[in-house]
Amino acid sequence: MAVSRFNDSVQQAAVALAATIALSVAFAMIGGWPLSRSQPKLTADDVARQFCVMPPLDARAGPDDMSNEQLSLRVPREAASNPLNAPSLAVQSGNVVKLTVSSEQAGAVGIHGLSTIEAIHPGESVVIKFRAIYSGRFPLHFHGTDGSHFELMAVNVTADAGARAHN
Repeated sequence: MAVSRFNDSVQQAAVALAATIALSVAFAMIGGWPLSRSQPKLTADDVARQFCVMPPLDARAGPDDMSNEQLSLRVPREAASNPLNAPSLAVQSGNVVKLTVSSEQAGAVGIHGLSTIEAIHPGESVVIKFRAIYSGRFPLHFHGTDGSHFELMAVNVTADAGARAHN
């Protein structure tokens, strides 16, 4: 009886170890962990593709859609020590938001769930334009080619007509 329980425990441990190894290899293969130090460095376009999820059709704003809210900002060299101090923009649901982001570092920026994730190259700017279709808080994230990842600001979408910017 004791030998049987021991064998069952060994078998469970072996299955758990095999699953952990399989998940680690799968994660490494999709870019989460480098398998070797000789892997090529990610480009801004690689990072944008990794995180890009197409926003809902209703959130897409076309070139002819006038922006109700506009804001320009720069990617800092490093994340703020307190992300709660990051600027925020309060907008009314249904408004079109246009964010112009510039950076001295390569990476990608976007509002997860409302905009595409756009590659950004050093010294350049990108425009993130979307329609605020959901209520809630939506952070604008920067994903650096160096592995950095932080919030630049937040868009707070409300059904309230008293929306305004906060710095």
